[in-house]
Amino acid sequence: MSFVLNSWYVAEWSDEFTDGLIPLESTGASEGVAPVIVEQMVKVIRQLKLEGLTILLSEQNLHFAQAVSDRAVIIESGEQKFVGTLQEMNAKPDICDMYLAA
Repeated sequence: MSFVLNSWYVAEWSDEFTDGLIPLESTGASEGVAPVIVEQMVKVIRQLKLEGLTILLSEQNLHFAQAVSDRAVIIESGEQKFVGTLQEMNAKPDICDMYLAA
């Protein structure tokens, strides 16, 4: 199964594909995409998660990432600056202010 939405894509996978891991690559998945399409993308990702698949999302849009993510990793210049749940991240104002400011 694979599908394409603008510059966003789900890599093709099968039963043999990395034990249920689906990498999602994006250069701003929701950037320039109609809000109705973004809503559909969120629904598809949430459904895949309910089916027990692990989604590895690379995304720069914080609101989109928070809508579909359980955990976050913030990377700057190849160095991990934060790893944890969204609740843990949101409880760290220094991390949010430094890396997630609008």
